[in-house]
Amino acid sequence: MKRRSFIQKSLLATTALSLSCKNKAVLSQSDTFRDDFCKSTPADQEGPYHREGMPMRSNLQIYKEKVIPFQFRGKVLSTQCLPIVGAHIQVWHANATGFYDTESSDFRYYGQTTTDEKGAFFIKTIYPG
Repeated sequence: MKRRSFIQKSLLATTALSLSCKNKAVLSQSDTFRDDFCKSTPADQEGPYHREGMPMRSNLQIYKEKVIPFQFRGKVLSTQCLPIVGAHIQVWHANATGFYDTESSDFRYYGQTTTDEKGAFFIKTIYPG
């Protein structure tokens, strides 16, 4: 899957997940929508560009480059559609020209954050190339 397609689909899925559990009183255990969106995410590989020691930051748009700003938010929910407080979120991506910073101590376009009391997170970054 291409990176751009992945980001677009992830954003849509995160939005749908957030919307699916916005009002728990409307959803019952038998709702197909709830069954589809409030289930455990399968394990996946980290990918070739993961780096240990990422800084704690949700704003990755800190470099003086000509870029297209990009922001996304989401929620981490349990299989019962309850918020997971303090879930660890790691984000990394290429710069606007497609380059991954795999070696510098700057960790350009790498960051990690945790979810708040509502299970929510927010990332401010750029549209990767």
